[in-house]
Amino acid sequence: MPAGATISCGLRWRRAFERMNEAIETLAIKPVIDKVYGFDAVPQAFELWRGDRSARS
Repeated sequence: MPAGATISCGLRWRRAFERMNEAIETLAIKPVIDKVYGFDAVPQAFELWRGDRSARS
């Protein structure tokens, strides 16, 4: 790639991202965090994530 070249992600993707953020703000969507894991517990957290997630829905 030549020096000074830019990479464009496209306006459609940017607009979709902006609309998603607007919806999150308008609808006051908040993430559901049931537990916070330390770095030493990453394997256990990953196993929980890989498990049956439908039970937590």
